[in-house]
Amino acid sequence: MLGIPGSWDHARKLEILRGKSPEELVQIVERMKMKFFRPILDGEFMSEDLFTDLFSGAIGKRMKELGIQTIIGDLTQEFHLYKMVYPPNSYESLVDRLSWDYPRNIAVAVSEPFKSQPRSDDEWKDIFGRLYADLQIHSTMRGFIQSIGAEVPLDRIHRYRIDWRTQSVDKRLPPEVGATHGTDMSIWFFGNGDTLTESEKSLIRQWLTPVAAFLKGEDFDWGTRSLTEVKYLTAEAEILIKEDEVWEEKLSLWDITKQVTNSRRMQSRRNLSGPFM
Repeated sequence: MLGIPGSWDHARKLEILRGKSPEELVQIVERMKMKFFRPILDGEFMSEDLFTDLFSGAIGKRMKELGIQTIIGDLTQEFHLYKMVYPPNSYESLVDRLSWDYPRNIAVAVSEPFKSQPRSDDEWKDIFGRLYADLQIHSTMRGFIQSIGAEVPLDRIHRYRIDWRTQSVDKRLPPEVGATHGTDMSIWFFGNGDTLTESEKSLIRQWLTPVAAFLKGEDFDWGTRSLTEVKYLTAEAEILIKEDEVWEEKLSLWDITKQVTNSRRMQSRRNLSGPFM
């Protein structure tokens, strides 16, 4: 599309790309089938053993050695915005769309349950939004927590879940989409430039008090007492400690991606080793 032969070396391709205007590059990206550019496990920018080390507990051990602690969580309805980002309209396009962000064998594995039954465009959009939100956040995050939790002490893993949003968010997103991707910015950044009500200010101060202690390196009690508990900001504007209601459900998708990743790695080793492995 840019008139750059595939046979040219990388340096020459890059030189020509740098000579193109931003407007021209944006127009070309819109015409590309795969519009996203994601980092790969190339052994330089990202370790080839990233997921292997996560699955084995090596990353958790390193976090423990370094004394790293984390505040980590999600919003209850992330899928509402994700489903709007180039949604597919068939099983084939679902696999293709997920392949923009993930290895194709993982895209095929997680799409398999939706292969046989015909569906409307709206149904495909909803399926994609939920799968994408799980892969981007819900399932991957819980798999990460489970993996590091075998090594990292519980008092260093501070989990949250948000089902509430400030009134100011209504200017951008209708209330019926709930606590979806990005609606928490007015919580973490105390309004994020918008006006808060007095009751919202009081609630957010209460929510952010342990976060401030975390950032300052001070001692604080997050309140959770097990890996499956979360500090929950409810739709009714209450802060509770409760069990993660989707822990098992979301981990099932993580297990699929883990099995596919490990299987692919084993196959690659067999191919490298040849028939005398």
